[in-house]
Amino acid sequence: MRKKGFTLIELLVVISIIALLMAILMPSLQRVRKHAKASVCKSNLHQWAITFLMYTNDYDGHFMPGLIPKYWNGQYTWMNVLRPYIADNNDIRLCPCANRTVDEGGVYPWAAWAVWKHEGASAFTYIINDYGSYGINWWVGDDGDDEGWYKGANKWRTTDQRNANNIPVFQDCGFMLTRPLDTNPPPEFDGDFIWNQNHGMSRICHDRHNGGINMAFMDWSVRNVRLKKLWLLKWHREFDTSVYYQINWPKWIERFD
Repeated sequence: MRKKGFTLIELLVVISIIALLMAILMPSLQRVRKHAKASVCKSNLHQWAITFLMYTNDYDGHFMPGLIPKYWNGQYTWMNVLRPYIADNNDIRLCPCANRTVDEGGVYPWAAWAVWKHEGASAFTYIINDYGSYGINWWVGDDGDDEGWYKGANKWRTTDQRNANNIPVFQDCGFMLTRPLDTNPPPEFDGDFIWNQNHGMSRICHDRHNGGINMAFMDWSVRNVRLKKLWLLKWHREFDTSVYYQINWPKWIERFD
């Protein structure tokens, strides 16, 4: 007896149903994937918050001096001083949304930073071959020296501060540090990474996590902060949060609450 098989029309119907189901499910799967990456990123920052807490506890509440001319070899950068605290736990260096450097094909705002050995890098002896997706708020550093536009007197230096839940310490970042000023304009487009002094916000104002970035604060909490709200945080002692109400937002960021 001849076996009955599928007709061409039946096969086409089955394929169409599968295609329809995939079209319906794909957006949901993408949202789940993004949510999972954001959760891993927050978990990384929770571990970094604990690491900063252990370090500051060991130094009577003081942060590390950081990367400044007096310590230009990088000896007191967060990467170097926290190395003993994280041991071999290098997985927490990278946000899953930004796990490749530019040299590896990463594109801002989803690129990781790296300090590779190159001509002139001898000044960064202690941080050569360091990499990551996160950066410190330079203003928490325990040093009072001025650096051009950046007044050392505005640094927090210690963890003993009021409203610590509004003071950023560590966050999604396109470089190992950022130095926001209240005069910094928002980037013109997502991934507009500008190096000059009046664009410190461009290192962190990027849409990594559904219109926001993940941040660890001085009370050691971790939360997602919407991009516009970055100008409402107390980055340094004299940061004027009222500028938030005067900013003309570029179209790409205007849509985020």
